[in-house]
Amino acid sequence: MNIVKKTSALFLATVAVYLLVILSISLLGVSLNDTVSYVLPEFLIMLPSLFFVLKEPEVAGEVHFKFLNLKTILCCLVMPLVIYPIVTLLSYITSFSGNVVEESVENATSISLPLALLYVAIIPAICEEYVFRGLIYHGLRRRSIFWAIFASALLFGLMHLNLNQFAYAFVIGIALAILVEITDSLLASMIVHGLFNSISVFMSYAANYINAKEAENTLGEMSSVSSTLLTVYTVCFYFSAVVGSVLVLICMLRYIARKNGTFIKLKAVFSKVGRTKFWPENRIINGYYITGVLICTFWIVQRLVINALY
Repeated sequence: MNIVKKTSALFLATVAVYLLVILSISLLGVSLNDTVSYVLPEFLIMLPSLFFVLKEPEVAGEVHFKFLNLKTILCCLVMPLVIYPIVTLLSYITSFSGNVVEESVENATSISLPLALLYVAIIPAICEEYVFRGLIYHGLRRRSIFWAIFASALLFGLMHLNLNQFAYAFVIGIALAILVEITDSLLASMIVHGLFNSISVFMSYAANYINAKEAENTLGEMSSVSSTLLTVYTVCFYFSAVVGSVLVLICMLRYIARKNGTFIKLKAVFSKVGRTKFWPENRIINGYYITGVLICTFWIVQRLVINALY
């Protein structure tokens, strides 16, 4: 079995372990404290990867943690703010399926801010980036760098197991895979991922100081026509912001590539030759990959059906 198939098998194993444990806890009615409820999912995601590293040290050796230059660090610090409008619009569009992140972050406000940042931002950034932009991306890129960017992002989105998070996690996954490729350092994606989650935590804590009831009462007195117009204006505003964010994000990635001496490589990856260049013996779309995708898709669909019925 080649590395690409083994990488796809890693994702399938990750999904299987995660769902098996989560379903077992649910069926047994086990009650988890705050620490376990936040740390356990990340541990389950990491567990198959630990065995993968022992069996395939060659792939793990391709995952680098190079120090970043100052300009790259500054771009990584700003990038979460650039991505946020994109995420906000996608989250709004898919909010009918439930906002899992909002519920999770709101629950995190019941604990201290340092612990919330640790559980919601730091630990997920380290674990998820190592698994998806580290092992899985570097394993799949042996077939094609271009297609590995999108294939790894798809798996990252699906692993969240709900439509709301899938939509924007897929987009974030693409940006972070490109970032890792042009910096050759997983530290870059960890910084962006951690800061992005931190923004959600800080916003939830800030929201606790706002009198939401007054806002709800004000909106409740609005006519249905006014409410509809407000929704339309909101979507139009965010759509405009998203267009600007996408353009800024592209420029930022190009700038980082220039500062890291990988701009020519970046252009080559997205050129016609780069999109069609691949190694025939390493197929990304294999049985393990398809099975993992189908399991996650089934789980997302059944949650949508349950939400619609109940």
